[in-house]
Amino acid sequence: MIAKRGDRAFVIGSIAPAMAFLMIFALYATFYLIYSSLQRWNLSNPLPVFVGLRNFRFLVSDANFWESLWRTLIYLVAALSIQIILGLTIAVMMESVSVGTGLMRTLIILPMAMTPAVAGLVWRILYDPTLGLLNFLLSIVGINGPAWVANSSTALISIILVDIWQWTPFSVLLVAAGLKALPLEPYESAKMDGANAIQQFFYVTLPLLKNTIYVLVLFRSIDIIKVFDIIYVITGGGPGVATQTVTYYAFMQGFGWFNLGYASTIALAILILVTSLTETFIRRTGVLSEK
Repeated sequence: MIAKRGDRAFVIGSIAPAMAFLMIFALYATFYLIYSSLQRWNLSNPLPVFVGLRNFRFLVSDANFWESLWRTLIYLVAALSIQIILGLTIAVMMESVSVGTGLMRTLIILPMAMTPAVAGLVWRILYDPTLGLLNFLLSIVGINGPAWVANSSTALISIILVDIWQWTPFSVLLVAAGLKALPLEPYESAKMDGANAIQQFFYVTLPLLKNTIYVLVLFRSIDIIKVFDIIYVITGGGPGVATQTVTYYAFMQGFGWFNLGYASTIALAILILVTSLTETFIRRTGVLSEK
């Protein structure tokens, strides 16, 4: 007992300085964000001027903000739904295969191991309308490929495809881990009742994987809302504003047009939105809560 208490004290003492630093840094950044959001701070006002809630009043009537938020929602729903479907499908298929699963897992996680900036550069080359591999493959079968990221009707879809390619492996790994932890008794009971493989999947596997899917939705939703890297590298928010998500809009306000006060307001609005949605999701689903 003494040894265990000593080990616990050693672990707590080891991580306490790092945790304290992270908490102080996070609190400082949050309070400075709140302070900046209450200022008029741009090129015409190089020194911040307190304006109270004026930035927030402008945010409510800012059509560009709401349009970028709508694009983010489209991105979130499309990318997340496809990643969940592919993750479930691939993980279940891998579970039914007994040979070469280690190699399959290694190959599957390769896109996730690539940094988003590098992945963006690779896909920017693949999307090139004249030299890109995608249009070359389409030309072989007689299809004239589009200007993927230069056309406003296909640019956002192109970004979503990159996100699906890179982060579906995360869904596969998470679902595969959930499948490994499932008990065998419900499947034996289902077989005795005459359930086939499809019925077992929908009436046994999916309900048992409910919490795993909830965790996947939570983590990937937060990641997608704050996505920036691949958009910056592949399209730069364009053409026009076709791929300008809410996070990229905040970046443009702060570092493109130097409206630092208003950019802080947008960032704070994103923080409040994500925090409130996360809290609501956890409370409604019970995921991550202690039993």
